[in-house]
This record gives sequence, C-alpha cells and structure tokens, in this order.
Amino acid sequence: MRGDGVVRVGEDAGWAFAVEYGDSTGADRLEGIASGRVDAVHYLPMSARPPARFHYANNGVLTCAFGIGEEHRRWGTEPDLLLLELIAGKVLHPDGSQNFPPSREHHMAYQERSLGVLEQRFGLSLPRAVLGEACLPAYAVRGTPAMHTGPEPDHQQIRAWAAAVGLTWNDAGGRVPSDVREAWNHTARQDPKETAGPVREGLCREAGLRPPDPDTTTPNEARPWP
Repeated sequence: MRGDGVVRVGEDAGWAFAVEYGDSTGADRLEGIASGRVDAVHYLPMSARPPARFHYANNGVLTCAFGIGEEHRRWGTEPDLLLLELIAGKVLHPDGSQNFPPSREHHMAYQERSLGVLEQRFGLSLPRAVLGEACLPAYAVRGTPAMHTGPEPDHQQIRAWAAAVGLTWNDAGGRVPSDVREAWNHTARQDPKETAGPVREGLCREAGLRPPDPDTTTPNEARPWP
C-alpha cells in the first residue's frame, strides 16, 4: 500500500537537490531526471538491512549503483566508474574486493569513507543549515500529506525544551529546524534536567550544534558544529 510522499527542493553549490520524505518517488524517476546529459545522484539512507544505496544516472541511463558497505557489488552501464576512487579511499582492496573494516570500527565511520568518495567525485556539498534552517519549497508527490505552511503547533513547546538543553536557532515563521526536531523526537520523554552535561553534548552533536561553553556563551546560545 502506497503512503504519502513529500519533497523539499533547493539549490546549492551548483546542484539542484531534492530531499524526500515518506513514500516519495525520486528513485523511480532517476533516469528521466538525468535525460539530456544531466547528472543525477540519488542516495537512499537505511538504518541496517538492506544497506543504504547510491545511484548515479547520466544521459537517461543508470550509469553506476551499489550498496554502501557492498561496493564490490556494482551495477549499471559503467559499474567500474568509481572503482579507482573506491580503492584509493580504502573502501575496496586493489583487486576490487571489499575492504571490510575491523570488527571494532564503527559502522558509520566505514560508511563515511564511502560517502566521502562520492562527495569528492561529484563535488557534492549540502550544509546542514540549508536543510535545517532554510525555508525550502515543499511539494506533495504522492497521496495527500498534511502540508502546514504556518507556525508549527508544537513550536513553542520544542523551543522551550531546546532552550532548557542549550540549543537555539534563528526563528523564521514559527518553524522548527529538522535537525532540532529530530533531536526532540529522541528525547521528548526525558526530563530536560537529565539532558544536561555529557548527555546534552551528545544531543548537540546529533543536532549538528556545538554545546554552549559556560565561559564564553550565554546559557541558551549554541554554535554550529565544525
């Protein structure tokens, strides 16, 4: 059964981008988007299995694709397009086999090596502020999702919580930045006092913000994480 799908669109560093939510359709349309010698990159994040997937299409065809963590299994009209870069980035061995990480290495750190290859190869860059604070056009691409353009009903509640744990943002029309909302969703049932100190620092990292420095900042001031 199909659900609702929403897409937010924008432009940054020479790329037009779309961020999909829910049951969106970008992957189904990738080859059409890439018609006319257009480059199109699609990344589908996944928490576990199946793995996150990368797709690159150009001139109307799927050129190269693979799962993150399964880069030795590639497909498309040019499956070896990124082979040398994946080897240089220590994602693959020189013979093309998977360079599996040590058992103690964090899975995310291993994924970041592969994603770093993609970022460098295609010149991809999307600052967190573009997604978290910018007011981007949003469109329904499937179903009938609830699209709110005014102040969000829980804006004041989340803003009060954020101030209690040392987070703040440039308010724009009563909208909560997506990264702050994600952090809120993880901690909504916790006592704000319990998110102080080390817990707050971890929360700020997750939200892409630097926790306040009591020696140099006011209690409710947070700065971007480098």
